[in-house]
Amino acid sequence: MLPGAVYVALQLAGRGVILRTGGEGKIVFGEVGGAGTERVQQIAGAFQQSGIPHQVSSDITRVLWEKFLFIAGVGGVSERDRLLVTPPDTLQEGAVVRIPASPTGGKLITGETLLIAGGLR
Repeated sequence: MLPGAVYVALQLAGRGVILRTGGEGKIVFGEVGGAGTERVQQIAGAFQQSGIPHQVSSDITRVLWEKFLFIAGVGGVSERDRLLVTPPDTLQEGAVVRIPASPTGGKLITGETLLIAGGLR
């Protein structure tokens, strides 16, 4: 098994309908020790040949923790308040995202806040 993380923003648009709401997405993977092994090179080559966006990480443990922390923070809040979250990598600083369907009657959240919540600042 090779650890990795997939970054793609999806939304359930209706029964049986999944909408990609973010950019192209990517796959990040690597060996736990950070070594550039032959299997990592083979997988990267297969992704490259297929045109699948990917990144080989020399610190995959950090990548997995960062993704976990982002999902734990933003996922819990967005589910609680039924937020529509724009993927942090597609936000521009100063952007404002309307959050419809909030039990508190709709809220505004700045792109900068989401960037900070996502650990990208």
